[in-house]
Amino acid sequence: MIGEERSEERFTKHDQFGAEILYFSRCILEDCEPEPSGREGLADVRIVEAAMKSPRTGRSPAAAPVEITARSDESQKEELPPVEPAEIVGASGLGGN
Repeated sequence: MIGEERSEERFTKHDQFGAEILYFSRCILEDCEPEPSGREGLADVRIVEAAMKSPRTGRSPAAAPVEITARSDESQKEELPPVEPAEIVGASGLGGN
């Protein structure tokens, strides 16, 4: 929500984690570097650390740059159908039910 303006967007359900595992496994089998790389994670951490330091220093956040040579693209997109919850057999559900 921005001011009084509301916006809503719906996305189809899919198994995002399964697609990530499938992609990562394919990278291992084909001996190629996965994207995003650890460099993307390093950039994210630097940004969060700079933002957390900003209120203490009173200065605008500044994060050290990270060189990223490759980016994810649409060719990597893979959507798997949503996973249905498994039936609990011989065990209680969450909360002891």
